[in-house]
Amino acid sequence: MKPQSWAFLLIWAGILLGTLVLMSRWQLVDYDPNGMLLDKEHSTGLAKKLAKLSDNNRSTAIHITDSDCFCNLISQSHRQQVSQLLKDYGYSNKSINLSDFDELRQWITAVPSIILFDADSNLTFIGPYSTGLRCSAGKGLIESWLTSSIDTQGLGPTVISEAKGCYCPA
Repeated sequence: MKPQSWAFLLIWAGILLGTLVLMSRWQLVDYDPNGMLLDKEHSTGLAKKLAKLSDNNRSTAIHITDSDCFCNLISQSHRQQVSQLLKDYGYSNKSINLSDFDELRQWITAVPSIILFDADSNLTFIGPYSTGLRCSAGKGLIESWLTSSIDTQGLGPTVISEAKGCYCPA
């Protein structure tokens, strides 16, 4: 191979690598950068707003996405796995597209998000599905919470606000 070809190949590889690094930093964002979900009034307001959507006498998972968010596409298979897992745990699954519910934008910090209510319509979990660039099952937050939630019942809701991953601001 000629030296010019090697130089071109190295420059091309450098540009490609630089683009990948920039894109990964662009998509790896904070879930709740201002800590809104940690504010009890904010979380209580959100819970009251969404509790109406929960099924009476049945634990309910509300999956919140936004059709304008690229991260929904990336996390789709993980969200489907979580939906099935929740169904196995006795939850009913409901989906909300944030684009159809603009009034919820003041309460939701980022999407995709998941909110869980117990059978008495009490908020038990709010946060992202997972962390990391691909927001996939390998870094799932909800799976960990489900397996440990039996030990933490009665301690109030789990609010995940400090997470980095592929999220879109609401």
